[in-house]
Amino acid sequence: MVRTLVDVVLRTLGADHVVQAGGNVALPLLAAGERGQARQVFQASRAAATKIGFADAVDQLDELLKATGDGN
Repeated sequence: MVRTLVDVVLRTLGADHVVQAGGNVALPLLAAGERGQARQVFQASRAAATKIGFADAVDQLDELLKATGDGN
């Protein structure tokens, strides 16, 4: 479901909106203990940030990915 949401945002609004929406979707998931789903959203957001050259967002998303416990 989360992956579908990210895909819909990416297709309809573009990469910059995926970056913006990533935290709004993933942080509550992370707080609720849904680390895997949060990681998926953070990874999609990071890929979008990389694609459009948002280096600061990439750095922030790297830190958030660490909070998911995936070793990144």
